[in-house]
Amino acid sequence: MPAHAAGGNFASALEPIAFKLFGYTVHWYGILLAAGCVAGMWTAGWRGQREGFSPDTISNLLFCVFVSGLLGAKLLYIVDHWNPRESSLGAALLQRSGLVFQGALIGAAVAAVIYLRIKKLPAWKMLDTLAPSIALGYFFGRLGCLSSGCCHGQVCDLGAYQSATGDLFSGGALVTGTHAPWLATEYTPGVGLSTILSTPVYPTQLYEAASSLLLYAFLEWLFRRKRFDGQVFLVYLTTYSALRFAVEFFRGDPTPRFFNDRLTQAQLLSVVLAVVSIALMWRQHRAHTRGSAAEPR
Repeated sequence: MPAHAAGGNFASALEPIAFKLFGYTVHWYGILLAAGCVAGMWTAGWRGQREGFSPDTISNLLFCVFVSGLLGAKLLYIVDHWNPRESSLGAALLQRSGLVFQGALIGAAVAAVIYLRIKKLPAWKMLDTLAPSIALGYFFGRLGCLSSGCCHGQVCDLGAYQSATGDLFSGGALVTGTHAPWLATEYTPGVGLSTILSTPVYPTQLYEAASSLLLYAFLEWLFRRKRFDGQVFLVYLTTYSALRFAVEFFRGDPTPRFFNDRLTQAQLLSVVLAVVSIALMWRQHRAHTRGSAAEPR
């Protein structure tokens, strides 16, 4: 799924352009986004067959989810960041990035539930099938953010530091320092936020990419051992929300803030998602327990 990219508020990207083909510029952001979609579709299809869903059912649902996720991501970005004095609505809608993952998550979930109800398919079982793939897609999406320079962290103090990637990237480097956080991103001067150029910032994209990959592995393990339908998806929502809440304290890109700038919009949405997920998990577990107790022995 797409991750948040704050449109024109880019740092100078580490390595935005992959190559040029017939006069068209191909960006790493797009390549990694596509890779996340393909990896998510393949793993979800494999899991869906284990649950008894046909490949056509999985592919049709994923197409619906992908389109709805993009619309949700773009809509939340427009709500948060679009300034009619700086650009037209059409330009904001059609720009390469400008996507908010939580908008994608909400849009995709709503579309999935509607689709599953229309097709009369078991919603919780299907959502469990998709959950690990969402985490895997998010891993690729955050790597795309790293390449584009969006979703970056706040300025941090590494002490004495040096490049860990040399000249590998044209627009910056990963740097290592003598004390916490030990690893940071440094963007070279260019278009974007001058306050963070040539200054180490927390590599928040890598924090989320690494945690998402670990979450994917855990959800794959849980999928084979779940005790009730809905458990995997709701564990994903709860864990993702907790991780996103924590990482937001290190984010440095412009984002809506509340309570005297103490909390970001993403943190508030994370709290809501976590509370709803925990309540639904308790309800599903309770229903499963009652159903098991009612079964004849």
